[in-house]
Amino acid sequence: MDSILNLRNRILFLILGFLFIIDGRTQIIPFKNYSIREGLPQNSVVAVFQDSKGYLWFGTQVGIARFDGRSFINFNISSGLCGNTVSSILEDNKGQLWIASHDGGISVKKKDVFYNLNKDSGLVSNDIKSLYLDSKNRIWCISDNGISVISSSGIINFTDQNGLPHNNVLVWFEDSKKNIWVGTQKGAAVYDGERWISYITELAYQVDGRIESVVWSVTEDSKKNLWLGTQGGGVFVFDGKNFRHFTQKDGLGGDYVLSMALAPDKTIWMGHFKQGLTQFDGEKFHSYASSLIPNDYILGIKFDHKGRIWAKTLQSGIVSGTPGQFRILGKTNGLIDDRVQDICVDGTGNVWIGTLGGVSMYGKGIFEIYNTSCGLPDNNIVSVACTHDQSVWLGTYNELVRLQGNRITLFPQTRGLFESAILSLFEDSRHQLWIGSYGSLVKRTGSSMIKIKGQELYHGDNGIYAISEDKNGNIWLATESGAWKYDGKSLVRYGLQEGLSGENVKKILADGRGNLWFVSTEGLTISTPHRILTFTARNGLPSDACTDIASAGDSLYWIGTEGGLVEIHPVADSFRVQKVYTLQNGLASNTIYSLLFDGKKSLWIGHEKGLNRIDVLS
Repeated sequence: MDSILNLRNRILFLILGFLFIIDGRTQIIPFKNYSIREGLPQNSVVAVFQDSKGYLWFGTQVGIARFDGRSFINFNISSGLCGNTVSSILEDNKGQLWIASHDGGISVKKKDVFYNLNKDSGLVSNDIKSLYLDSKNRIWCISDNGISVISSSGIINFTDQNGLPHNNVLVWFEDSKKNIWVGTQKGAAVYDGERWISYITELAYQVDGRIESVVWSVTEDSKKNLWLGTQGGGVFVFDGKNFRHFTQKDGLGGDYVLSMALAPDKTIWMGHFKQGLTQFDGEKFHSYASSLIPNDYILGIKFDHKGRIWAKTLQSGIVSGTPGQFRILGKTNGLIDDRVQDICVDGTGNVWIGTLGGVSMYGKGIFEIYNTSCGLPDNNIVSVACTHDQSVWLGTYNELVRLQGNRITLFPQTRGLFESAILSLFEDSRHQLWIGSYGSLVKRTGSSMIKIKGQELYHGDNGIYAISEDKNGNIWLATESGAWKYDGKSLVRYGLQEGLSGENVKKILADGRGNLWFVSTEGLTISTPHRILTFTARNGLPSDACTDIASAGDSLYWIGTEGGLVEIHPVADSFRVQKVYTLQNGLASNTIYSLLFDGKKSLWIGHEKGLNRIDVLS
């Protein structure tokens, strides 16, 4: 862990972003990366700052770069910088840019000229790890040898000889009362403008049999509590009188809290060492895994003027994104089973999730579960449908089930109508329930069950995976032998000869523009009134194997595949792939089983590892 501490000493306030989620309130964010290829002077970015004009400045080990949203302009020692190994950047209230380095002290950029300060000018060291501007326009220069404070009256130095608990200062923070907090290798201290007060024993914790009090990060929450993150001891929360102590046992993602920040939504975010991030929402902690983060050292977190996260890494460039998109729900936070098969939304907005371990109802942020212990005949829920009468219909391997209020009703009379598992359930515009299985299609009208005639459709291995309805009232069946249209009298088959990309059709969508979308294991086919369009891995899909489709009106469509999630937008009289989501930018699994847009703002994504929820209209 000494290597981590040395790393922190060299690079103090690094901004690194998120995320993966293992909680019903957690979020995952799609990111855009910037590196040498986009114009950075180096991939090892150690400082990020946005000035009053909106420019973003990135410090590297070979100088600094200014980013205007499109391109980078680079500066180094040849341009007048005090040193190339930049550690920190800030702007004072006069619009002057301050740049700290590890090998030359400080540069002050006034207009287009750099003016330099170093140890000969009175600084405590030429190796400045970070810079901070307080509310009195004083510049605080942090080093391994103490602190230098630059103001209009000159330079004042603080060390362990005149107030600091230790010379190796790891973090600086100004609270809402204008007090200055520093975390050091030996506890923390607060400066009220006249004297320092140290906290060492109050922040002591045990790591591998040793007593330590290393404080790496400090922030303040909306209730004016001070949060102090440690090296292996979790986090301490100080209310002005007493300290409270939280560790992994209390829900933290890791006990090494390398960075902290207060988000615009007033939640506290903590960055860990090789253990992702943790969010505190005011009541409890939510852990975020690190599998989607390009570097496991989360050494800092910040938000720009628009609420976007700007994060830096040691060797992976810049990561930026907007928090609040993805949410992941799984067995670890209440879902009855991670193997999601089907999803529907009832009339009150509750989301029903059928899994191979039972069914979960998600409403008001919590799960209610139903399985054999509650009266279901089978835990293997293959299909789910929410109908107009507030019933929830479940298709299992053996039986049809209806949930209505607190009552569970079984339909044993359907057993002779189906060859095997009930693969699909659908309520049409006439409030008729359609039931599909292997080799059988049944319509429920009132209390009657009617098997649809059509011998060409019925053979044992021809599964009816999905049922839908077009604007003319035709029923469409997605099967292993192509797409079938039922007009109330006869069945008509559509396959390769009719332009489909494949005949193993998983889902069919009839949109409001008269287009038919056919999702198959060989790609996506869109039949418009004028032409047929095909999408495969050759022209934008992450995989030919498509599994499901969802839409938000006629302006936004999503395709689930075995390689990720695809977002498709209409363009003029055609369509284009707008975005692809995979493990790398937010999904918990690339193999998608089911999709559902809830009609409000969220897309629900079912897969083998539970659920993702993305707030697409937020």
